[in-house]
Amino acid sequence: MDPSGAVVAGAEVRIQNEIQKDVRNFTTLQSGDFVFADVQPGTYTLTVKVTGFKQYEKKGMLLNASDSLAAGEVRLQIGATSETLEVVASVTPVQSASAERSGLLDSKEVMDLMARGRDIISLLQVMPGVVNDATGNDVLGQYTTPTMDGTRGNYNALNVDGISGNTSRGSTAESPINMDGIAEVKVMANSYTAEFGTAGGGVINLVTKSGTQHFHGGMYYYSRNEDFNANNFFNNKATPYFARPRYRYNTEGTNLGGPIYWPGHFNRNKQKLFFFFSQEYDPNTTPNALRNYTVPTALERQGIFARTIKDPLNGGALFANNTIPASRMDPNSSKLLGVFPLPTVTGSTTCSCNFQIAGSEDNPVNQEILKVDYILNDKSRWWFKASGFASDNTGLTSPANNNTWGPSPVDYRQTMPLLGANSSYIFSPTLINELSVGMSVWTEIQSMSPAALAAIQRATYGINIPQSYPAGNPLGVLPAMSFGGVTNAASVAYDHRFPLDDNATLFQLTDSVTKVW
Repeated sequence: MDPSGAVVAGAEVRIQNEIQKDVRNFTTLQSGDFVFADVQPGTYTLTVKVTGFKQYEKKGMLLNASDSLAAGEVRLQIGATSETLEVVASVTPVQSASAERSGLLDSKEVMDLMARGRDIISLLQVMPGVVNDATGNDVLGQYTTPTMDGTRGNYNALNVDGISGNTSRGSTAESPINMDGIAEVKVMANSYTAEFGTAGGGVINLVTKSGTQHFHGGMYYYSRNEDFNANNFFNNKATPYFARPRYRYNTEGTNLGGPIYWPGHFNRNKQKLFFFFSQEYDPNTTPNALRNYTVPTALERQGIFARTIKDPLNGGALFANNTIPASRMDPNSSKLLGVFPLPTVTGSTTCSCNFQIAGSEDNPVNQEILKVDYILNDKSRWWFKASGFASDNTGLTSPANNNTWGPSPVDYRQTMPLLGANSSYIFSPTLINELSVGMSVWTEIQSMSPAALAAIQRATYGINIPQSYPAGNPLGVLPAMSFGGVTNAASVAYDHRFPLDDNATLFQLTDSVTKVW
């Protein structure tokens, strides 16, 4: 608009990314309007040029992911184009460009706010309408998504740079990114546009960092250790006393981003090709809660009991000296009792048990991401991204292990790699095409070392109980056992997925054409 409020048609409008310096142009319509579609998130400078008016510059216009940003009325001043009027953008207090209800965590908030386990999903609770009912431990990639505006987490969707991260089930963010690799997070709770229609709940959009014209990097180390903690109430009260279990969360990370160039030959101005790499490694040791069990004593394994024992084959008469004769004891049953450990607690006043165990689990996690941006020219832009995630949970209480008393630990491993690429081409200021391709994979496997597997195999104990369906037990594991009438009885049971080897792969292809009339 000119100083009188009349619209100015035919003005040259330009936006430039203040970090990567790529440029987009538009010529105002007869109504004075201008619009830039499919713009990457970032901070922009808006420039307007037209003969007879001073050049107008508005800096610091922040465009977040999935946002529509209004530039407002641009008031030009009469003068020469060699003169410049500079304006600094201010934060818009109310989002009025769409009906969506959303919240945003920018890069500074992601870096500065405390997050349990340094998982971005655990940080979402600071947003309005998000309820902190997400489950998970202090490990990256182990949190379920929270309830948003009353909608359960398993109806949420997660996107990483527009690539779906819900590979196998909606409730878990299955393509986790370490916090130092995230530029911003936008959570859309409801009333979002149709392109996000795959979700019935909230939509979590992660935008990863890109390289800039200058090299930036960092290294960090966070530590939590049992030496900084008090012992918990139940460990202190237990007889015998249980010392503090190992509690060690160590987070080590590095990141580096910048231009890819060959001085004097390629990308001399450092405005075409960029990279960003971030890696985080967490060699965690997670403490387990104190667990109480009742196991057969050494005398009970020989048929000698401290209470009266009745003979079911002799009209319920009592066995002499509360002892079952060796001739009446089934050899296989005796061998089955040998699976359980011997008691470690006698005369406990804190539990109905004779065996207690706590301990810890090793749960290392590794996550890395590499992103490459290539600005071919003002019309064509590309990016490629690869991220990986691997966790290894080894212990008696690891997932898919029901025998939390023993006799051997289970190794539960997860991997979650993701590949994505994007190409956008500007045919004209009013016609743009954007193509995205992606592949995300989720795997989980429960494995046991030869020694750990032998601890639950029939052959180890010499058990030869006939099986109705031996083909259904190819590993030759012990039969499931449970005991009634015994408080906190240790038992042998298996997760219904045992032995576990599960995977899911999601392919995604999206082509979006934007035409402005």
